[in-house]
Amino acid sequence: MNKLLLLEAGLAFSASAVAQSQISMIARDQMNDGTMLIPQYGQSYLYSFDNSGGSIIGTPYLDTTYAKTTVRFYNNLARLGKEPLYEVNDAPIRYNLATDQVEFLLGPKDVKALNGSMIKSYTSVWPGADGIKREFVNAREIAPASALKGFLEVIVDGKTRLLAHPRLVVKKPTYNPALSTGSKDTYLETQIDYYAYDGQALTKLGGRKDVLTALKDKESAVSDFLKKEKPELKKRMGLASVFAYYNGL
Repeated sequence: MNKLLLLEAGLAFSASAVAQSQISMIARDQMNDGTMLIPQYGQSYLYSFDNSGGSIIGTPYLDTTYAKTTVRFYNNLARLGKEPLYEVNDAPIRYNLATDQVEFLLGPKDVKALNGSMIKSYTSVWPGADGIKREFVNAREIAPASALKGFLEVIVDGKTRLLAHPRLVVKKPTYNPALSTGSKDTYLETQIDYYAYDGQALTKLGGRKDVLTALKDKESAVSDFLKKEKPELKKRMGLASVFAYYNGL
């Protein structure tokens, strides 16, 4: 598929378009007619209370930087009569945890979004991360019967995957006007839950016991590894070392 067809489909970005944050008027018009949305920039919609007098501290974005990304869709996004479009490459995007929307940067002041439910997976190359790729998979691909929403990051692939599930935590104002105490500010924090997935069972990881349960077919070897290496099982790198070891056995 050539770049012109991708642009006409409304979701393609050439290397120069990414670098200059520009896209053709044809593509922009098509996006306005299709499934793209104007993202909700204001954060007040997150809350059902009056936040006047206070500030919102933090961000609803997993990362505020737009990362160059390959995005894979569940359905064909091309307009009728155009070549099918199930994937775009080198698209600058960022993910909004609050709205479950993936936002596409089409130009310096032009941002459009797709609901996360339309995206099967995406792989980003994070700026400033030495070209390190990060893969995210729609939660319903991993655990359709669970309550998990949004996307899970694949930290370690293999027989049993190590996955990270980012979620937004909102800490409401604690201000008491009668006592003039507390804070008027609302805080947004991203928290990460870690899971093991063997293709069937999804196990939430909270410590040593959960890790050994998830990797029980190699429990003895994994237990010896934990005793020798003493990885921090509450942190990404510590868990990654355990799962990399296990998947290498």
